[in-house]
Amino acid sequence: MTVLRRIRHVGQAIVDVEEGVPTKVELLSRVDGVEASKLEEFFESLTPKESLDVVLKQFELATSFYGTWGVPCSINVDNKILLNESTRAELLERLTDNKTPVTFEFTEIFPMPPAQMVNPIFGALRECSVEVALDDFGTGFNGMSLFVDYDFDVVKVDRVLISDIASRTKKAKVLGLICDMIKSLGKSHVVEGLDDEASLCATGTAREHAFCNYTIVSEADFEVLDATLDPRFADNPLVTGAPHIVYYCGVPITAKSRRLGALCILDTEARPALTHVQRRILSAMAEQVGREIENRRVIRQALASLATSLDLQMLQ
Repeated sequence: MTVLRRIRHVGQAIVDVEEGVPTKVELLSRVDGVEASKLEEFFESLTPKESLDVVLKQFELATSFYGTWGVPCSINVDNKILLNESTRAELLERLTDNKTPVTFEFTEIFPMPPAQMVNPIFGALRECSVEVALDDFGTGFNGMSLFVDYDFDVVKVDRVLISDIASRTKKAKVLGLICDMIKSLGKSHVVEGLDDEASLCATGTAREHAFCNYTIVSEADFEVLDATLDPRFADNPLVTGAPHIVYYCGVPITAKSRRLGALCILDTEARPALTHVQRRILSAMAEQVGREIENRRVIRQALASLATSLDLQMLQ
């Protein structure tokens, strides 16, 4: 309990960059009297039992968050907890009958235990409503074999791979390939440090090639019946190569008079123009998306209010 008294638990909102709203809270730990640069060393010095106590305290906070506001949380879990038979058993026992969705993040900064050992544990955690994530990918010891050998649900790509990505084409291409590989294996991924539209575009469709750029600046819908015959798009790599777009129609998504993106439909064959009714339906869907985005912004105020009631500091 002495260690727990020194630790302050803080929350960091995980934000959907496209929508600008938080979808989850990552619970982190700060230690009184320990500089930020020494935190890793401090937590590495903890015993497996002390590390487990920290995780269980954060799990209590995660349960409170979800129970009151329906906001799921993620928790950093030290790999040494899995290596110790006693702490491993206690963790699974404490999670028995758990119904609170939560993500356990296992860091790549330290070597992972053997896959044949931890994959059954991941399966047991999943049965307790726990999503399993690999944290800090791109900074640690484990390499690409993690994608194939370990049964993670989510891979969090570290922010070091994001640095200057908007201006570094090769780096953006490598990150895009990594994300595509993760998806091809049926896993989700989160890219840490994406906090602006330029970085987001750099990890996906190159901005100069995106059809949605035209939609966002349009007053209403933007439609292309046959991109192969349109001089604006005939040489576009999204037309000449995968996904071989031929038909496109998009409508801007707006929240509080701010253009956030586009709702679009695509086809690999030319199509006739949408009818008036079809355009109204697509516009209504885009308006509903915009309203949903705006409604979800109240989560920010809810998180701050709950953090105060739980004496939990929210990082900005």
